[in-house]
Amino acid sequence: PHEMARANLTWYIDVNSNGTFQHVAELPDGYQLKDGDCAVLRPAVSKADQSAEAFGNMPVYLPFIVDDPCNAASALCALERKLPCHGAQRKRVPLLTIDDAFTPLTCDQIDRMFQALATHALGPKRAGELSFHSCRVFAACAHKANGEDDGAIQALVRWKTVESLKIYGRFNPLDYAARVRRMVNTRVDSTIAARLPLLSDDDLHR
Repeated sequence: PHEMARANLTWYIDVNSNGTFQHVAELPDGYQLKDGDCAVLRPAVSKADQSAEAFGNMPVYLPFIVDDPCNAASALCALERKLPCHGAQRKRVPLLTIDDAFTPLTCDQIDRMFQALATHALGPKRAGELSFHSCRVFAACAHKANGEDDGAIQALVRWKTVESLKIYGRFNPLDYAARVRRMVNTRVDSTIAARLPLLSDDDLHR
């Protein structure tokens, strides 16, 4: 399927609270996420990877960060609890849904939601300069600010190159999660030339 199913979401958690993490298909009943746990997403097909051969076997580790209101792992845990889905059903139910009937959330709906939230938070002018892809650009800038090399950045934000795949293959879950933690806590205020005001030296020449 072109959209991710609930089965694309698994968990890397310290089940026995002894510092030994396990990769499990579903969250155990009553389990409370704690520091070090990760939601694990297996990418589906995309425009840049139409067969999922490049990234489909390379999971994304999203660390649970305590007291982070925007934490992805926490939001995915809330989804699991609100709309539980078990066993073989997880392969048939879309990951992102709009109701308890598991109606899939479409890319168009996600884009409209992003624009609405951006407009509310930043105003219409700034929101008009952003798209959902801007999140990947932010991630790349934040990773660069933390000293990641270009190959690692390409791997983490999934820009497909041979070099990035080689680097990506060496990331272990805790290393990946640590890089994401640094990224989400990094302030980025860089911009591209197209967003800068036009400067003129006409006065100087006159």
